[in-house]
Amino acid sequence: FIGDSISGNYDKGLREALGSHFNLHHPPTNCGPSALGAKSIVHWLGAYDQLGRHWDVISFNFGHWDAGNDKVNYQENLEAVIGELKKTKAKLIWVTTCPVPKGFPPSGGLNKDGKAPKRTSGVMEKYLNPWALEVIKRHPGISICDQWQYVKDNEAKIYEKFWVSKNVHFGGEPADKLGEVLAAHVLKLMKGN
Repeated sequence: FIGDSISGNYDKGLREALGSHFNLHHPPTNCGPSALGAKSIVHWLGAYDQLGRHWDVISFNFGHWDAGNDKVNYQENLEAVIGELKKTKAKLIWVTTCPVPKGFPPSGGLNKDGKAPKRTSGVMEKYLNPWALEVIKRHPGISICDQWQYVKDNEAKIYEKFWVSKNVHFGGEPADKLGEVLAAHVLKLMKGN
């Protein structure tokens, strides 16, 4: 599973839900912005073409670090990452970027240079997730795990404190639930394999 610090937050929940079914691996770093992904994806994937080192499923996400990026650059980086991921022949899962909570200032329009308004409440909903979805739709073999929607659907429940905070990270049960959501998606995708 490839992603920024949010993937590190849900690491425990994901491992607990999938540990008896899969060996799980994450690059030994915060995968940061999509530009780093485009530059590092070959290294992160390792020698998957060697016997016994293949990948069955790869989930990936880039978003929070791209909150000040422009659409063209972000989408080009995602395409570069996807191009390398497809070479593995693994089942691919795009994980939507979780919200920036309401403790941050609200998102306005794009900046003069066409860049998203950085880490602001609503930036994922208005810009990054729709931009990513445009790319993912070009690749019908990639499924989508909508963690953003899960956090929104549970706004008045386990994510109530998150939504009013000024912290994009998750801990405890809210983090574990995100891992469980991705685990359920993986298990459904791999059923019968």
